[in-house]
Amino acid sequence: PGGSPETHGPSHPMGLWEWVFGGILAVWVLGLLINSALFPLIQNDSLEYATVGRLLFESRDLLTYPAIHPEKSSSGFYGPWTHPPLYVALIYLTFVFQESADFPGLMRAIAPWCALAATGLVFALGNMTNRLTGILSALFFLSVPLFFLGAGSALLDALPVLGITIVMVGVIGIQ
Repeated sequence: PGGSPETHGPSHPMGLWEWVFGGILAVWVLGLLINSALFPLIQNDSLEYATVGRLLFESRDLLTYPAIHPEKSSSGFYGPWTHPPLYVALIYLTFVFQESADFPGLMRAIAPWCALAATGLVFALGNMTNRLTGILSALFFLSVPLFFLGAGSALLDALPVLGITIVMVGVIGIQ
């Protein structure tokens, strides 16, 4: 029904700038995956999350959370947290799935998955205008240094960001 192909969403072939910025976005995504898979956990928070997840894995008892009884754990860790327990519960589940808490393994995939899922939602919102807007929105969203590095370092931040993004998509989708 009339108008240029630019106004009709993602059905038109990708233009030069979409390829360029899409390639840059792909490099950021690859960088996040490499960062989360290959670099060791060095952030204090992510080490604490992994330690408490390991404590839950070893004890198989939710009453060990928060870790306020260091004498009951193999690590002797004391952590009276104020963080919500969802992330630690997800870490525990990855340890159950991999049948070991001796290495971070799958827990390293939780934060990047949440970051990439949120990035996909931001792309979808921007794509409501046109594909280039979606790609640029996703690129700007993922390339925020604190968000990107936190997701690659297994920090908690990507989980609430995904939640906020889901709410935003829901609100926009209702209209």
